[in-house]
Amino acid sequence: MLDLRPALLTCAMAGLLICTACAPVQPVLPADSSPQLPPPDSSALTGAPAPDESSLPAIFIPEAQPESSPVKESVPDPQQPVPMSPAPAQSEAEPPQAEPVRAPVPDASASDYDFSQPVPEHEAVDLSYFSDAAFVGDSRSEGFYLYGVKRGKNLSSSGLSVFTFPQKKSFTVNGTRCTALEALSTKEYAKVYLGFGVNELGYINANAFYQAYCETIDAVRACQPYAVVYAQTMAPVNEERVAATGGKKHLNNERVQLYNDLIRKAAQEKCIPLLDIYSALVVDGSLPADATRDGVHINREYSQKQLDYLRCHTIDFDTLYPQPKPEQEITEHETTDVPAGDSSSGPDPDGLLPGPAEGAVPIEPPPSASGN
Repeated sequence: MLDLRPALLTCAMAGLLICTACAPVQPVLPADSSPQLPPPDSSALTGAPAPDESSLPAIFIPEAQPESSPVKESVPDPQQPVPMSPAPAQSEAEPPQAEPVRAPVPDASASDYDFSQPVPEHEAVDLSYFSDAAFVGDSRSEGFYLYGVKRGKNLSSSGLSVFTFPQKKSFTVNGTRCTALEALSTKEYAKVYLGFGVNELGYINANAFYQAYCETIDAVRACQPYAVVYAQTMAPVNEERVAATGGKKHLNNERVQLYNDLIRKAAQEKCIPLLDIYSALVVDGSLPADATRDGVHINREYSQKQLDYLRCHTIDFDTLYPQPKPEQEITEHETTDVPAGDSSSGPDPDGLLPGPAEGAVPIEPPPSASGN
């Protein structure tokens, strides 16, 4: 019997040599390098699939920047919370514009003029007097401009009142809609005529009208500090014509006189001249029937009568607001016997006049507004 063990051992050795020759050769790594390992797969730990970064918000995936270029400041930091309402960026190239310097409101403390009375009558001025005037008011003022004076600037509008004066954009300047006050501020005027009141007669709170009228005076004087600002009382109405044309019940002469008293009081408190249009046009306690078609708005003939009144009742700026004379300088060789004044008994340090006495203009409660 043949012994096969040597032959089997020889075959096994030959097979082992063949497998060793077929195995892939591992590359030899340089001494200063290390193998790059793939990142760990989170799914192997949690069992969930790895998140798809393309579906995440862009704010959490900032663009990779090359090492040689700086990171842009506009790229948000993912570690910082995103502000809900970021403040607008400040531009250093455009510094904030300074507010325009306004001249101070004229001071009437040195004036001898009696602001409690209407402007006194004198010889009529030429019509050129009104060329540098502005007429601010309601439809009555607008009608007077169109039918009467026809000079200066018309800044009156139908429906305008002291309540809507600050915000109603009734005018256009250089293609832009603006308020009467904004339009007034585009040019310097020597006179400003205020013609308000008829649109306010339906308000129950008469004191609100008074306060708004005073604020209107303040706004106009701040805008035109070198202009003579005239307050005008309202012309009367014709109540029969108002009723015949379906006018409101509050358009009556009792209300007109009540509001005219408030206009007089405001003119006195704010130290501006008063023009009594009511007294110039009233006949037997009413506006004549031939002066109006609707009982309120005045026709051309009576607009000319109003103009005649204005021509004979004017006042100049220096008479109203005289500049105080400079104090006389005393040299070292002069003396004075005038004792030093006591500041405690001097004028108000703010240069303000005391307001009129509470009883200077009696204000009766407004009539009932029922049915208005």
